[in-house]
Amino acid sequence: MLRKSVCFLVFIAASATAAGAMTEGDAVICDAGKVQWMIGALADAAQVERARIAAGAASVRVIAEGMMVTQDYREDRLNLDLDARGRIRAVRCG
Repeated sequence: MLRKSVCFLVFIAASATAAGAMTEGDAVICDAGKVQWMIGALADAAQVERARIAAGAASVRVIAEGMMVTQDYREDRLNLDLDARGRIRAVRCG
């Protein structure tokens, strides 16, 4: 169930990014300091989008415990690391 939820959240985040595509020259830099209040919160689709907007990020990556992710760095991406219960344990950009 958690994996399905995470996949859904990743899909929502990717869709939101595609819908708000930026033009060349637009500079978006994520500020994870603005969303530290999310630590301990349940990562549902509404919270994830709220965090993306508050951080000024172009996209969000929701990372479930033990999930493999690429090591690419994107200064405009917000990363939400989840614990085994689906609660946010870390908020960072990159």
